[in-house]
Amino acid sequence: MNKTKLFFGLFIILSLTGILLAQRLLHPRGVFLSVQKVEKRWGNKPFDPARFKTGDMTTRASMAASILKDKSFIGKTNEEIWALLGRHDGYYFSDLIPTYLIEDNSLKGGDSWQIVFFIDMEYKVKSIRVHKNGSEILNFP
Repeated sequence: MNKTKLFFGLFIILSLTGILLAQRLLHPRGVFLSVQKVEKRWGNKPFDPARFKTGDMTTRASMAASILKDKSFIGKTNEEIWALLGRHDGYYFSDLIPTYLIEDNSLKGGDSWQIVFFIDMEYKVKSIRVHKNGSEILNFP
């Protein structure tokens, strides 16, 4: 009887470990949306720095696709991004990475999304993505 319990206990532990490892391999840094999915979800209003800087999340979200398509951000420093868009309110692994919330339903048990300006070793933007914020453990897309 004890061997059976031990076997099933080990089986459950190994199964959960396998699921978590598979999730990390599939989405090592979380879930990201393509430009097309961003457009479908929030629209595609032209980017306006003043409106983005002073706007709420809905205003920012409506410009997210335009920002993803705008190649003029590539090569700017994180300080230049902050000057243009305001101090960031999201978080992605470090305070040095400019990250702006565009949807936050976390208090309602929903998703939170943010625009992430990925930077290189010289603190210059190398790419821009929309990222699902928060834990992805056991949350398969």
